[in-house]
Amino acid sequence: MQALFERGSAWHISCYFYGMSADFYSPEFQMIGREQDRLQSISENIANSSMPGFKKLTVGDQVFDTLLNQSVDFYKDLREKGRFDPVFIDFTEGPLKQTERPLDFAVQGSGFFVVRDDKRDLYTRNGHFKVGPDGTLQNMDGMPVQGANGNIVVPPEANLSQLIAGPDGTIRDEQNNLLGTLKVVQFEDLQRLDRAGTALYSAPEDMPAREGDIEKYEVVHKTLEGSNTTIYDELAEMISCMRAFEANQRMVRTFDEDQSKMINTLGA
Repeated sequence: MQALFERGSAWHISCYFYGMSADFYSPEFQMIGREQDRLQSISENIANSSMPGFKKLTVGDQVFDTLLNQSVDFYKDLREKGRFDPVFIDFTEGPLKQTERPLDFAVQGSGFFVVRDDKRDLYTRNGHFKVGPDGTLQNMDGMPVQGANGNIVVPPEANLSQLIAGPDGTIRDEQNNLLGTLKVVQFEDLQRLDRAGTALYSAPEDMPAREGDIEKYEVVHKTLEGSNTTIYDELAEMISCMRAFEANQRMVRTFDEDQSKMINTLGA
């Protein structure tokens, strides 16, 4: 299927940029581009369907709706600017799955864990953590998990199987000594977050993270949040995507055949 998209894309791009029928092809080209973005999103959703905290990618219908309702002048503007549907992140909460692993955590409700990457904070719903060689609590990429007062350090004598975590994110050892409190943050507009990894996000400078409202979230221990996508739904989307691409390809081919007949008739 990917090869079909690539062959069709090359043909339509050449028609789009060099053909005398660029104005005719513009809306169809935009729709084909949308289906390519959609296929890439579906492929990534399938690949990460078992990744804790992964949020599915979707492609909106903005271009289709606009092309359907706006004037020919907009089509020309669309062709000149080359705009496509943006890819959105669906931040719907995924299902919670108990793992009984002492270093697994989930945020139930609104909020993100914070990890440190060099000089910046990144945000994630993937609470599958580990203890690093220096005792710091880390994500699986080795980024330190941030607590209320910086890195959370688990002393070597602590029995990991006996760790206790409260709904407010506090982590205590078997002696009830406080090791740290998981930092949970929230944002005003989730769609302004940028992807910084499979299940990692960064925030723009003008939208700083704010301390999580404890009434809007709960940290669940020995539990992970599953991906909010399913393979079956994505396979159905892939079939729909393929059919939409083929329909647009047939539409362009019809335009091309009609123009060829018109040219042959005029030239006779």
